[in-house]
Amino acid sequence: MMNIKKILFVLAAVLLVLPSLLVTASTNDGKSTEAATKKDGKVSSKDEVVYATFNANGNTQNIYVVNTLDVSQAGQVADYGNYSNLKNLTDDSELKQSGKKVNVAAPEGKFYYQGNLDNQQLPWNFSISYYLDGKEIAPKELTGKNGHVEIRIKTSANEAGNTAFFENYLLQISLTLDSEVYSKIKTEEGTIANAGKNKQVTFTVMPEKEGEFKVEADVVDFELNGIEITGVPSNMSIDEPDVDEMTGDMKSLTGAIADLNNGVSKLNNNVASFEKGASELKSGSAQYKNGLAGLSGSSSELVNGSNEMKQALKKMSNSLGGEEEIDLSKLGEMTKGLSQISGA
Repeated sequence: MMNIKKILFVLAAVLLVLPSLLVTASTNDGKSTEAATKKDGKVSSKDEVVYATFNANGNTQNIYVVNTLDVSQAGQVADYGNYSNLKNLTDDSELKQSGKKVNVAAPEGKFYYQGNLDNQQLPWNFSISYYLDGKEIAPKELTGKNGHVEIRIKTSANEAGNTAFFENYLLQISLTLDSEVYSKIKTEEGTIANAGKNKQVTFTVMPEKEGEFKVEADVVDFELNGIEITGVPSNMSIDEPDVDEMTGDMKSLTGAIADLNNGVSKLNNNVASFEKGASELKSGSAQYKNGLAGLSGSSSELVNGSNEMKQALKKMSNSLGGEEEIDLSKLGEMTKGLSQISGA
């Protein structure tokens, strides 16, 4: 069982999904790569998927194409591709190859065959590295180990490949991690989802972009059932906006702007009133200052006047103290006489 795990571990796969009009498995030799009608055979459409296998570090090992012919009329048909060898995936009939031409005796319906490619380049370069407890480790040495594992994946453009795919295709990179082996799975660049008892980690690389990703986890008896990389045309659908909701939001925004305008106007008036009051306060402060200055200048005169009054009162006291006492013994008779006069 361990040997099987090791074999699965060192394999990664990339699927380059091609629509009917893009058949890049064949070379540009001036001939059409769409299936051609021969005798009574007829093909209504053709699809291709390019597969590649890598070693555990991301180096390309094999590239092959699976062709799907939609045969609307059974018979002999011809297809084209620069294949090193062929394999019939539909039945046991023999496939004949003459240069870049493939002759197929196809029954009605879907017909599948595989063509291997030699010395071909993918549009991307892939680099995969592994770390155990913070130290880089070779993939073969990592199998069966315990500890904290990091898997780092980098993608970049392959200048030797067809750059049209790098510019127009997006990549989806997926790792399926067994929950009995992996725990505390973390990644910042991708998404983690449940896939039965397993966890699936997915990363996305947009067209014309290079990617650098990392997933880490605690592992027991490490194994990895491969990394799948899929390249698909960048066809993103855009939902129509909810115009009614947008209109309501615009009305709310308009009302808010009106309220803001009124508030700014009131603020402007209050600022003007504040400025006027500050000016009046400044003038009153100046008058108060002048009054204090006048009071300060007159204080010496007030002190001098107080001293003069003190001297005068002193003299008056001395004068009163020097007079003889007044005889008031006759005052009662004087009062009696005045009463008699008043009665008369």
